[in-house]
Amino acid sequence: MQYAILTLDPMFAKFADFIQQYDLPHEIHLNRTRVWIQDSSLLTYFLLAFPTAIHITDEDDHDR
Repeated sequence: MQYAILTLDPMFAKFADFIQQYDLPHEIHLNRTRVWIQDSSLLTYFLLAFPTAIHITDEDDHDR
């Protein structure tokens, strides 16, 4: 599943640390950073850690 956070979001630094800690595949863009997390206990932890900052994105929507 693909998730993203806006670069200016107050949770961005914590989000970046999370990506690095778990070595998750990601793409960094000017306005947001996307990350892919498989359905697992890590996904549950991720969703609990970032309940409002994360937006589910569509794989084909490159304008977000």
